[in-house]
Amino acid sequence: MENFFGYNTGSTLFDKRRHLNTVFCLFANYHLILDSRIGQQIAYHLENSDTETIASFICNDIFSYGEHNFMNLLREKYQISESDFLQIMGGVGLLERENKTPAGYNRQQNISLLVELLASRIYMQPQNTNALQKINNNRATNQRK
Repeated sequence: MENFFGYNTGSTLFDKRRHLNTVFCLFANYHLILDSRIGQQIAYHLENSDTETIASFICNDIFSYGEHNFMNLLREKYQISESDFLQIMGGVGLLERENKTPAGYNRQQNISLLVELLASRIYMQPQNTNALQKINNNRATNQRK
């Protein structure tokens, strides 16, 4: 598989993909916390379906309309191609050992990503304060490492 996110290349050419994937993974993590069966369903589709089918499953059966719409708005804002968006929504980042934030971001760009991660919580449906708290705790733990 191509190094879709450019990990370990030191290249900033992949930053927009990484940016969108960071938000995608936050939404996916939220749903995995809400319902652990979703992980099995996604794993099944990743093994047995093409990218378009997986993306359709995630967009229509897991993500809320608001989550999918927010992702699409970010795609337009960062001018991500339809094919790259399909790869991201098809869970290509879920196959990586770890997901990294953009490599070449300056302070302002990192703040923008953080604001979008915080704003994304508005779209998470159904709202579950326990799941949001787990995400907050995971983020805090990961930032200390």
